[in-house]
Amino acid sequence: MTITVRLDDDTERALRRAAKEQGISNSELVRQCLHDYLDRTGDSRFAWELGKEVFGKYGSGRSDLSTKHEEILRDQFRAKRRRR
Repeated sequence: MTITVRLDDDTERALRRAAKEQGISNSELVRQCLHDYLDRTGDSRFAWELGKEVFGKYGSGRSDLSTKHEEILRDQFRAKRRRR
């Protein structure tokens, strides 16, 4: 993907200077900065990274949830309807 960004003169000079100091292109520095920003804000994290602290922490005690999920939900909906 190509993105065009207009920078003021001071920002452009700072970008060129920082890229030169690191020995990388301006584009690579911008990519790294965007990647770092997205990592910090969580926008680029996968679902596993977002919830890894709680996955498996609270168990239901049931080992059949993945295979009988439709039956379990159907039973729960029926029970809820009966309570009304």
